[in-house]
Amino acid sequence: MDSRRKTTFNKREYFKQKYKKNYGSQQEGHGRALLQKKAFVRQYYKEKKWQERKEMKRTVQDEAVRNEREMIPDPPVEDKINENEEEETAFSEKKKQKMSSLKRARLQYHQKVAERKEKKEAFFQKKKEIALAKIRRKEERLKRFKKLNQKTKKGQPVMRGRIELMLEKLEKEMSL
Repeated sequence: MDSRRKTTFNKREYFKQKYKKNYGSQQEGHGRALLQKKAFVRQYYKEKKWQERKEMKRTVQDEAVRNEREMIPDPPVEDKINENEEEETAFSEKKKQKMSSLKRARLQYHQKVAERKEKKEAFFQKKKEIALAKIRRKEERLKRFKKLNQKTKKGQPVMRGRIELMLEKLEKEMSL
């Protein structure tokens, strides 16, 4: 009836496998020395990965602190266009028909340089504003935390700070 044969449990083989002292042959890839070597290599890469993450966190934190301290430096000052070149561009705008291809190319180049400079200045200005807003929010959060974290001698929260925060919040909502 039953086409499947039921395998019997072999106690001797089970215990032999369970309490095996040697780890097989090296040809099978289970030699004890090979296993230890693999474990050591795994541990090395694990530590290396951990060190890289730790170093990455440290550099990111250092950059954040440095940016907050410097409050994002002003955009780098680029070389200004010479007065002669400005006069040349003004002159060339008046006489576009008589311009040579070299002068036209110079004019286009100076226009592109000016556009890039404006974009860079706008970018740095925006970055500076974002940094200032971030610092402001951080200070507000710290102030709020200090008020909420105050405790009495017995360890109870001080209600005065909490009530002040609620009042400030209501006043803000009323002004909007």
